[in-house]
Amino acid sequence: MKLYKKMLNIGLVVAMLSVMILPISVSAENSVSGNITNNVWTAENSPYIVDGTIEVASGARLTIQAGTVVRFNEGAKLLIKGRLEAVGEAGNEIIFTSNQSNPARSDWAGIEFADSSVDAV
Repeated sequence: MKLYKKMLNIGLVVAMLSVMILPISVSAENSVSGNITNNVWTAENSPYIVDGTIEVASGARLTIQAGTVVRFNEGAKLLIKGRLEAVGEAGNEIIFTSNQSNPARSDWAGIEFADSSVDAV
């Protein structure tokens, strides 16, 4: 009987831990919006779902690593006033696309570079 209670207690602890951990690991999406001062978006943490306008402030940098997927909700855009560094590789491209189930070119507002943005070198 004592062994049965121990096993039952261990089972309950494992069940409670899995319930507490499960919501953290279920969603791999990162919803992003607002202002960015300095940030790095990685393939491991993608897709990034852009909701609204993401503004990279003057003097700030947004780095998007190779293999990263960036999806835009309707009307969303990147507004670059600082610096955007996004360099993909053959077979490991950066993908900018709509977050709609049937993507179309007009789903999102694009990437806009303000006069204050830093030119690529």
